[in-house]
Amino acid sequence: MKYVKTKNTGHEVVTCPHCGSMKLYIESIPFRYGHRFYVCCASCGATGPAMMSVTGEKGSGLDLAAKAWNGFIPERTLKNLTRGAV
Repeated sequence: MKYVKTKNTGHEVVTCPHCGSMKLYIESIPFRYGHRFYVCCASCGATGPAMMSVTGEKGSGLDLAAKAWNGFIPERTLKNLTRGAV
């Protein structure tokens, strides 16, 4: 696996599994109680799972988004973390 740093945050993520691009960034979308974060490929438009970060909550949505893209969050945990994120 080849790791690259995201262009905007410097998080280490694997290259795009769809097109192999190294042009990746983490998108942040505000919502009522915090933000949703997900890794995006600037080449093909692929996105990872949206991870929520609630204002005042421990942990970083940025870190969770990078881990989810890399596949380091078990599928069962990922389903619980993304529930209601859509």
